[in-house]
Formats: sequence, structure tokens, C-alpha cells
Amino acid sequence: MGKICSKLDVATIIVLSLLFLFFSAIVLMRSSSLAITIDEAITANTFIPFQFWEIATNRHPSANNHILNTILAKLFSNDGTWLLGIRIPAYLGFVIYYWGVIKLTKQLFENIIVQVICFILFFLNLHLIDFFSLSRGYSIAIGAEIWMLVSMLSFLKPGQQNKRNLLILLFWTGIMIYANYSFLNMALSSLIIFVLFYNRYYRAKFLYYLKGSKLIVILSSLWILMPIVPLVMTHALTYGGKNNFWSDTVMDTAFYGLNLDEKRMFVIVTIICIMLLTYLASVLLQFYRQQHFQPEFLIICIIVVWVLLVNIEFYLFKIPFPTQRTALCFFPFLVLLFAFILDRIYRYKQLRFINYILPFLLIGFAIQNFSFYRTKDWANDNFSKRIAQIIYENTSNQKCAIQSHWLFEPAIRYHLKLIKPSISFTIKEKDSAADFIIDWPAQMQNPTQYLFIDKEMPMGLRKSNRFDP
Repeated sequence: MGKICSKLDVATIIVLSLLFLFFSAIVLMRSSSLAITIDEAITANTFIPFQFWEIATNRHPSANNHILNTILAKLFSNDGTWLLGIRIPAYLGFVIYYWGVIKLTKQLFENIIVQVICFILFFLNLHLIDFFSLSRGYSIAIGAEIWMLVSMLSFLKPGQQNKRNLLILLFWTGIMIYANYSFLNMALSSLIIFVLFYNRYYRAKFLYYLKGSKLIVILSSLWILMPIVPLVMTHALTYGGKNNFWSDTVMDTAFYGLNLDEKRMFVIVTIICIMLLTYLASVLLQFYRQQHFQPEFLIICIIVVWVLLVNIEFYLFKIPFPTQRTALCFFPFLVLLFAFILDRIYRYKQLRFINYILPFLLIGFAIQNFSFYRTKDWANDNFSKRIAQIIYENTSNQKCAIQSHWLFEPAIRYHLKLIKPSISFTIKEKDSAADFIIDWPAQMQNPTQYLFIDKEMPMGLRKSNRFDP
């Protein structure tokens, strides 16, 4: 943070620090108030009890075991028994991301207006905002991704090619992968373009540069590949979209959670596409005319290679397109691409109004759809803590059976374990064998018989006939 603040005036530092404290308060309050989600509960119930070495080496391969997040959650949460503790790693990811975004925008843009707009856009993904308060690896991974870009841009500056900067770059690249496997393709794409740009702009072979750094090559290869091999061998990388790259990856990443209708979506996408095509044409012309390093062309090339990789994986190996959470690695690049366009537009006074219309439209949609007490992706788990409390209050025995969909089981089990560890909790498929029943909306006939109803979903908890005389 010292290097960030060294190039900022006192007033800016104070404003950014106050904003940081304000956002930190929101993130931590949500972390302590949101009911645990199914994925977090699986981490707490299944992976946190393992030994540190078993977690670090991915001895029990699962795409749901985000290695770095699990290790940190185990350290902070007293083996998963403190809910806020298992979410502390996500808050650390927010800290890394926040200051990384400031550093990156300062590094790439000179215009203060563009810097501010870019900073705001980096926080307009509701999926990402949820992950700052949930015990998943996405928060740390996307923060590491930002610092990987900062390190890469620093290394490619004239006179900055040294082993220290290279190690910092490889460190953040490894953190990305250890925090979340879905960032692997973006890490590989970034490293490929990094090597190509080094070769082009410095008229030197990157492999020759590494010739005297064999230890760095060996250790960094092990650092990046060790957790991936068992995951790939067990075919655990199966989560993704079911349609196509445009709808699954681009649209879900750019506009997730904003609930835009077709007309608004059409207008916004049309404007962005026109701006993007004009921008790409000007960048390509400038690239061939100039020989010095261009950060914006680096970003474009990384996007192109990443798009090629995910499409090759889909068509050759049937690996689904990244979508929503697994496409979060793409979000910072979309923001930067949009900010580069705005930066060029700002040079023309007649077009500057465009710089304010789209960002503020997106800000309005984000504020309208943000919920402090609910997550976007895990609506089914929003009531799990309340249901666990009701079950405890209505259970006199040490055993309890619930008939419900399997999705509810991990979160309810986790909360019951915290409320009263002695309660034995099982899931039953038939009403006759259950003490309590959780109904989907279509099954709810008589609301008065329910102990609890979630009005927004709605879901309901009721006693089974075994309780009736």
C-alpha cells in the first residue's frame, strides 16, 4: 500500500481510505449476517477437517475445494466452527482487490475522470460483491489477478526486467490458481502473451533471460502445476454454461444480476459493440505504427488468447464454457477494455457525454438489484439458519430427520451443528420417515400449517404427520 500512496496526494489518500473503511464495514457485516451457502457448508463440513498437507496437495480432489481459501478458513475459523472466521479469507481478497484496482487504474490511465469511472466499474459485478462476503476462493483469485497484471505491466517497463519483479509476477499467478481453478486459463493466457510481448519489445528471447534462473523455472512450474494435476485427472472441471460463449460467458459476466430487460440490453450492447469495434481498429493501427510497449494491446491479446483457449477446450474436450462465477476471471479484462474505450473517447469533447451515460446506468441497475441480506446465486440457502433454529426449538429428541431436496442439507446441517452439536440430522426421501418437511413453492397448499415461510422464494418448513396425534 505504501507504493500506491506514494504517488497520490493526501486528499486522495484520505478519500480512498474512508471508502475502504466504508466498504470493509459492509463486507464484514454481510459476512457475519448472511446464512451459510451450500458450497461454504461443504467446505466447512468436508474439507476444513482435513490436515493442512492434505488440503495443500489436493489429496482429495474436488473443484469445490479452493485450496488457499480452505487453508486460510481452517486457520481463522477454529476448524470451521466460527462462521465469520471461515469468511475472513474472502475479506482479505477484498483488501487485495481494492488496493490492486487503485494501483492498476493509476498505472494505466492519466485522466482522473477515467480513473474514477474505471474504479467504479470494477465494483459493479453483483456476483463479485457477494464473493467478498462468502468463503469461496474467487475473491482472493480475482485480487491476485489484478496484482498479476500490475506486476506484468511493471516488468515490461524499460529497465524493470529483474528477477524480483519476475518472482512477484509468478507469485501472484500461483495465488490465482491456488485460490480458484477457474482462473487457470486466464493465468496461462497472461503468461503466454507476457512472453511474446517481452520477445517483441525487447528484441530478446525470454527463454534466454531465464537461462540463468533455472531454479526459478523449476520452482514456479511446481508452484503452479502441483494442485492442478490431481484435479484434471479426476475430471472435476465440469462446471460451466450450457449454451454458447456469448450468452454463457460474455453476457453473464458483464451484466450478471442487473436484471436488464431485452430493450435495455439491446441498446447497451449495441452501443458497446460500436464503441468496441471503433476502438479495436484504432488500437491495431497504432500498434503497427509504433514500436514501444502498449499496455492496452497487452490486455486485448490476453483476452484473445483466453477466448481461444476456452473455445478449444469446449469443442475438443467438451469442457463447458465458463459462466457467472467461473467467468469472473474475465470481468477485470472487460472493465479495462471498456475503460480504454472511454479513455479514447474522452479526448473528443463532443463525445465525452458517453463516458457518463453507460457507467451511471450500470450503477443504477446494480444499486437497484443489490440485497444486503441475500446472495444472488444461493437464494435457497438464505433461510437455512432460520430453519435450523426452528428445528432445534421444535425437537425434543437427539435425532432429527428432514425430507427435502439435497441442496438444503449441507447448510442446515452446518447451522444445526453450531446450535446443538448433539442433534443427529438425516435426510429422508419419504414424508413418513421424516420429522420435518421442506416444500418447494409448488407443493405449498396450506400456508397456516408452516412453521416458517420464506416469502421471497418462497420455501416452507412444516412438521410431518408423525407429529400429529
